[in-house]
Amino acid sequence: MTRKRVYGKWLKSKVPEEPRHFRRRYGNSSSDSEDFENNQQDIEKTNQQNDVHINAHNLDNVEEQEGLDTIEDLPTNTEDEDNGDGEEGRGLDTDIPDGLIEEHWFVDNGNDQDANDDEEDDDRAAIEPLLPPQPPPQKRENLEAHLMDNIETTKFETLLAVLHYSMRHDLTMVGVVDLLKLINVIFGREVIPESEFIFKDIFSSTFSLEYHFYCTSCFNYLGEFHALKNNQLISIKCQACDKDNNVSNLKESNFFVYIPMEQQLRALLEKTANVMELLEYRFRRDACPDHISDVFDGSVYKEHELLKHKENISITVDTDGSPIFKSAKNTMLPIQFRVNEFPPDLRTERWNCMVAGIWFYQSDPEMVTFLRPLISEAKSLYEIGFKWSNPSSENVVTSKVVTLNCVLDSVAKPKVQSIKHFMGHYGCSYCYHPGINMLGHPHPRFVIESDLLLHRNNFESTYTVKQRDIDTGEITGDFFVRDRTDAEIRSDMEEVIASEDVAYSKNGVIGKSAFFALTYFSLVFGFTLDWMHAVLIGVSKLVFTLMLSKSSKGKPYFVGDKLAVLNRRLLAIAPPSNISRRPRSLADIKLWKANEWRVFLLY
Repeated sequence: MTRKRVYGKWLKSKVPEEPRHFRRRYGNSSSDSEDFENNQQDIEKTNQQNDVHINAHNLDNVEEQEGLDTIEDLPTNTEDEDNGDGEEGRGLDTDIPDGLIEEHWFVDNGNDQDANDDEEDDDRAAIEPLLPPQPPPQKRENLEAHLMDNIETTKFETLLAVLHYSMRHDLTMVGVVDLLKLINVIFGREVIPESEFIFKDIFSSTFSLEYHFYCTSCFNYLGEFHALKNNQLISIKCQACDKDNNVSNLKESNFFVYIPMEQQLRALLEKTANVMELLEYRFRRDACPDHISDVFDGSVYKEHELLKHKENISITVDTDGSPIFKSAKNTMLPIQFRVNEFPPDLRTERWNCMVAGIWFYQSDPEMVTFLRPLISEAKSLYEIGFKWSNPSSENVVTSKVVTLNCVLDSVAKPKVQSIKHFMGHYGCSYCYHPGINMLGHPHPRFVIESDLLLHRNNFESTYTVKQRDIDTGEITGDFFVRDRTDAEIRSDMEEVIASEDVAYSKNGVIGKSAFFALTYFSLVFGFTLDWMHAVLIGVSKLVFTLMLSKSSKGKPYFVGDKLAVLNRRLLAIAPPSNISRRPRSLADIKLWKANEWRVFLLY
């Protein structure tokens, strides 16, 4: 027998005299209004008599009756029961409108195994109204659509603004729903869904969070919150600085948040249509053996045998700080990752950008501590993998994950790679170029000769570099330079760690990298070159500033006297739609963003 429970919380409160929300949802016909008014009178009368509600005693009586497959099958008159006042109990004699039942459960005891297919279809149709309410499809789809034709703001952006407003002002859920309704009233029609269920469903997350403690003094890693709580630990003494740290609660401790990658990757693959076809793009694309057109053509990608199987994937990890407030030093540092195997047009979509961790800080965080849970999980995903269900075939697939590369800016990369800053001796993370102090510059500079570029294009690992003075052009010496290798840099890291001298460094290596535990990860070429800082707002900005600066007057490259002509031609350019910023005057060249430098340099 199939048992069903119906909890009608809506019966506990009086129904409004003018049920506008009901009429808008179910129609405005006179018959509907009359039926609803009759139902309202019945409910009010019943409330006055016995404060009607469905308690456990009544439910048990209902469950004993067999063959009640729908709400309409519940008894409308119970002549053998008394309501306590000498009057007959009415039971549920009203038609319960779909959608007004706020809570309901369906319990299947599995006793209907002998029913035929027709009975199962009838039973399924009867069960459908009792299942948890689902949002109307038309209200969930197309959240990226604009509110109106002449308004650029999308529906999702509006809902996101409402969420931000509610968090800023501590609104209750009733206040949030009223705010959604107010927006619809202002526009004169329903431009955004005003359902509490839909709002929660859009911004809800089923991903579990991990809270990892670190020492408040030296930022050394202490442990994960739930693991420490299960061991009934109240405080932990840091092994690095002997400071006692409270780990009994999150309010009195320093911690960062980590979101496991496995559950996010599983959700991504299981919700993506034709996911296996998309993952096979790397094998079906038109590739030229002599050209590098995608990440699949790189030598680092080709080194991994796992990636020759279509079910295995690779990810790119990146992290960069983002200030939260303009008037405070509080900064948020997220860890993001993307799947590389999707086609290029889908690879940069919002749904493929996932967050693995968040650190809020005022001073610079310890990257080895922050990346520790990610490295631990990345090692497991590479060796064991994870299981997920293919939405097309419903087959269970086991995929292994390769952490292919890490994208960092030129400031964060030395901290993660544990190599000297790019302005220090042996500061290049790709080769053993020592760097030299140029005339007029206090920090080492790496001057690249055309001979070096020729060797690099031929993929030679050793070459001789001639150093020239940046001002006089005189040759200052020759250097025999070769590329770093993963084995050599790991050996240097172990030697530095084993040394008792904290200031000891070897070939620019100052410690053990956060990615050292990933034995398959290339500690040299696994870190992507930061061309934004190095090229766009680095070399490009320096060169054009020198060309326009008054201090360069008299130099052969000075064009500052033609500034008016250059500005007139630059501002007359009408860029296409794929360029987001219009050209700005060269007088504001110090304020140009990296994207403006990219457009100016390339186009």
